[in-house]
Amino acid sequence: MNFLAPRDLLVTVTTESCPLWGELEARWRDLENRADGSFFTSWTWIGAWLATFGGSGQAPRAHLLIARAGDAIVGLAVVGERRAGGFLRSGVAAALNQSGEPEDDALFIEYNDFLLDRRFAPQTRAAMLRFIADTGASRREFRLSGATPALHRAVTESGLSHWVVRDRVCPWIDLTKVPPGLSGYLAVLSRNTRRQIQQSLRLYEAEGKVQLTPARTAADAEIMLDEMHTLHRKSWRDRRGHEGAFGSSRFMRFARHLAAKGTAHGSVQLMRVSSGPNSIGYLLNFVHRGQIYAYQSGFSYRDDNRFRPGLVTHALAVVQAREQGCLGYHFMAGEGRYKASLANTDEHLFWMTLRQGDFIARAEDSVHALKDRLRALLRR
Repeated sequence: MNFLAPRDLLVTVTTESCPLWGELEARWRDLENRADGSFFTSWTWIGAWLATFGGSGQAPRAHLLIARAGDAIVGLAVVGERRAGGFLRSGVAAALNQSGEPEDDALFIEYNDFLLDRRFAPQTRAAMLRFIADTGASRREFRLSGATPALHRAVTESGLSHWVVRDRVCPWIDLTKVPPGLSGYLAVLSRNTRRQIQQSLRLYEAEGKVQLTPARTAADAEIMLDEMHTLHRKSWRDRRGHEGAFGSSRFMRFARHLAAKGTAHGSVQLMRVSSGPNSIGYLLNFVHRGQIYAYQSGFSYRDDNRFRPGLVTHALAVVQAREQGCLGYHFMAGEGRYKASLANTDEHLFWMTLRQGDFIARAEDSVHALKDRLRALLRR
């Protein structure tokens, strides 16, 4: 289907079955070199997702959305589809860069968008959205999870019928506004947060030298991932009554694939903060073009709340990111007062559905949003 996008750029949008990973990887990496996406639209993430949840070398019930300007590919996305029930009706549900299956999508993609050639990003994004709308007559919904502000703005400006299910504030640290060193970072925090970190550090240092150790090899990463897995499950079970993301064996396979592929070229960081022989915490962070995404963690909590393993671990990771010349440290969506305490700014991500605009569709989304809010209240 052809679309005359703004600035007279003719964009042709088509779909095809997802090719084998090798062919898809070549296309994806070629466009990635010309794009300004996030880690979550990089091949490291997309390839790990497909490798974990696909079968026979292909994506799970997914197809490829392709935008071309002439012979050049200027936009790519993987679209998953599944049969979905509803309390009022059923049908086909599709999702951008997700399979649509609830357990698979517990990977929790964020900063989600089409992968777009930076020269024609607004025009191509608009054309791909229009294609989705024009070919979705038989589709119950099309989910855009963790959508970037740019994607949210494009949906709003397009006039497409949509529903924002969740609008989440995501605190982050603009590292260009943080002075160097731990003392420099602590100086820009609130007095209370600074006091908590300093007190925790004194207590930990009484047990041994506090240091941050990154995984330098895939073997190091696997060991740290296993230890983080144990701490994460224990703390979530003790504090919230369930085991969190790492309670899923499928999620653990995905995390192992990410660590194995990403550690070697620095796009995935696993790190351990310790005091002497004792572990304080572990982080699984992503690195993409100067931005750090704090994705998962495991902390060693104690009954004495003067020990703040999360604050200390992230503070040392922030200082390291600043020293490495990174520009931003993103805590992403999710609960945790510590995120706002450690951040100096924030941004929004959006969970949206493209719908036919009828009352039933909006009623279903309203019920899902209410359930999410109730679950969040219960967890608190």
